[in-house]
Amino acid sequence: MNYELAPSAIYPTPLYQVEEAYQFIEKNAQAYGIDMDRLYFAGDSAGAQIISQFVNIQVEEEYSNLIGIEGSVSPDQIAGVLLFCGPYDVSKFGDLSDSFLINFLFDRVGWAYIGERDWGSSDQVKQASVIDHVSAHFPPTFITDGNTGSFEEQGLELADKLNKNDVEIVDVFYSQEEAELGHEYQFIMDAPQAENTFNQLIEFLADTSKK
Repeated sequence: MNYELAPSAIYPTPLYQVEEAYQFIEKNAQAYGIDMDRLYFAGDSAGAQIISQFVNIQVEEEYSNLIGIEGSVSPDQIAGVLLFCGPYDVSKFGDLSDSFLINFLFDRVGWAYIGERDWGSSDQVKQASVIDHVSAHFPPTFITDGNTGSFEEQGLELADKLNKNDVEIVDVFYSQEEAELGHEYQFIMDAPQAENTFNQLIEFLADTSKK
């Protein structure tokens, strides 16, 4: 699926659009042969942030009430979540780099998405920073990121939070000493790290889909 981009659509429009996509899939599941009792929700980059929020709405009633969006997927239907190279603490968008230019650009991204000039301290940013809202109810998760020019620190922090809540998790990260891996490194399939990530992902899907 795709989603409408800021500033023509601001937060939380993508969450409503994920819901629309889910409703379409649910309505047409039989025609496409989809097993609605073993669903995986996946996202890459900004999509990972959106999907992490959407899934948390389904499994956390308190979070659902905070966002003001009612859950529509039974937690028992969710077999797993796949998160690639995503930002999970939106409040840090304006302070991601030592580069003034990069921070300036991400500050404008935050402004466009949230719709407020002082977006960093807004209630919407606190909601969107899913890292502060996950619990033991979060489904089994596969999470990975590159280590250069991406959101590795936030991915590691979310993985640690899920681990501390005893969520079943496979986290795949690599040191810079092994290789410098950029944002969305997992698509560079001639890299041994991307191949290893793919193999671990297949194993995760095999394990969680049996339950």
